[in-house]
Amino acid sequence: MCRNMLDHPEIKLLLNTDYKEVIDAIRYETMIYTGPVDYYFNYQLGKLKWRSIKFIFETHDCESYQPIASTRWPMDYEYTRITEFKKLTGQKHDKTTILKEIPCDGDEPFYTFPTAEWKALAQRYRELAAREEHVIFLGRLAEYKYYDMDDVVRRALDVFNNSILGENR
Repeated sequence: MCRNMLDHPEIKLLLNTDYKEVIDAIRYETMIYTGPVDYYFNYQLGKLKWRSIKFIFETHDCESYQPIASTRWPMDYEYTRITEFKKLTGQKHDKTTILKEIPCDGDEPFYTFPTAEWKALAQRYRELAAREEHVIFLGRLAEYKYYDMDDVVRRALDVFNNSILGENR
């Protein structure tokens, strides 16, 4: 699926490029924006607060570190999740590598702050976004909403079916 999309003549891929650097040079009928909604609007209502994540990789001299691929931990620990990658891929080895996710303040946005203050500011940005005629704001950053990956995919398919296909039916 990804290869077919990348090979499509109407799809151009630009890596390591901020859309603001090229937006004036790109012609589009509809843009799907997945970046931070406050950045899109140049922080005109203020900057939204995000939680970031510090990633700690560890390799252990054991075949298995935990019983399943990904485990969420209660707030009794510094980390909130441990992922053991070889359990996702089915690899066999006498060592294993894990990734611990530690919430923190940082520059890379991962999770929203679900407080009244930040929800209210996000709503104001959503109202601005709703006025954009040729832009679809989609995903965690653009909607300032927590999504699991399956929910992100479902939302993208629903938006595509309703917005894009709906125009061509």
